[in-house]
Amino acid sequence: MARILTIGSINLDEVFTVPHFIRPGETMACKTYERFVGGKGNNQSTALVRAGAEVHHAGKVGQDGLFAVDLLRESGVDTSRVLTSDIPTGRALIQVDPSGQNCIILFGGANRGITEQDVDTFLDGWGPGDSVLFQNEVSSLAYAMEQAKRRGLKIYFNP
Repeated sequence: MARILTIGSINLDEVFTVPHFIRPGETMACKTYERFVGGKGNNQSTALVRAGAEVHHAGKVGQDGLFAVDLLRESGVDTSRVLTSDIPTGRALIQVDPSGQNCIILFGGANRGITEQDVDTFLDGWGPGDSVLFQNEVSSLAYAMEQAKRRGLKIYFNP
């Protein structure tokens, strides 16, 4: 099976179960609170490795997200292309109502600090026969897609 490189987000998700979505000026106690490692990129890398693929993840986290990289590595994903940033790790604050609907506030954090130089580092050693998976949660996306196409990678995009 071909190698898959995910250039994508790693977030720290904080999920609040609420009786209804908060309104302006309102303070509300939540019913439950949970914290997860998330981000579309992280979730897709984990799912692909569980399906048996050889997956490499490229992205950025802050010092506060190093444990998330450890968890991704422990799941079987190669994390050698995950860089550390001075910017905090991305965050998602998620409200979930009783019907299961959600509202999300997203802080891009280190995911939005990916540079064109980082992309060149991520793609080093990748070429025809390999695949790359993108999402909309990271910066330098257009450049990354151009470079992946130039190198002959099969490109997948999850908006």
